[in-house]
Amino acid sequence: LSSELDTNVLLSKIMQSARDLLQVERCTLFMLDAEKEELWTKLADGMEPLRIPMSKGIAGEVAMTGQTLNIPDVYQDARFNPNVDKESGFRTRNMLCMPVRNNDGTIIGVAQMINKLGDEPFTKIDEELLEAFTAQTAVALENAMLFQQTLEMRNYLESNLKSITNLVITLNNEGRMVTANH
Repeated sequence: LSSELDTNVLLSKIMQSARDLLQVERCTLFMLDAEKEELWTKLADGMEPLRIPMSKGIAGEVAMTGQTLNIPDVYQDARFNPNVDKESGFRTRNMLCMPVRNNDGTIIGVAQMINKLGDEPFTKIDEELLEAFTAQTAVALENAMLFQQTLEMRNYLESNLKSITNLVITLNNEGRMVTANH
């Protein structure tokens, strides 16, 4: 995961890896948009990200409290919205939902595992696996986001440099020209 720098590709790889690792029917990685107080996820290429308020649902609860939730029967949990199952035709049985934290301990997302294969509930071992996986996921996501920010800043600076009508040059320590605008 840590070698992928394209955020969209990375999110897809994370989802597939999590499904394989924890042997679940479905999983979702929600990213936290702290400014808008929303969680968002990319469902498929070409689609707009799905956004939900942080104050709603099981994933929202995990994002707000930072606590892992292992729910053996989601229909017995008041935070679960059964309308999602009704609209999609999918039946959610159980769920393991955990915060994704960066190195500083700040929550940057929520990993949601749905329906452990074999009709078994999620175990403490599943929780430990997901915790280790989300730690690696956080590193990969932050690297990809940092790379994306660096590219955006470079493009911005290049655009500014192109718009300047005066000559702008940079010199190295020996006084030799390294770059110049057009």
